[in-house]
Amino acid sequence: MTTKMPKNKCGEKCEIFSRVVGYFRPVNQWNLGKQEEFRQRKSFDEKKSLNSKHGILGKPSQKIL
Repeated sequence: MTTKMPKNKCGEKCEIFSRVVGYFRPVNQWNLGKQEEFRQRKSFDEKKSLNSKHGILGKPSQKIL
């Protein structure tokens, strides 16, 4: 798998683990289709989401227990 990521300071290859279907495996052991899906994933940023114009306006009327 070739993903554009910053190089490690030590210069060693870094093995990335992620979850496909309920368990973690090294990404380089996934099939090519799943590796491409991994490359196209977008990370969720909670701060960015809360500040977006698509969020819920105002405060909830009830506290969630």
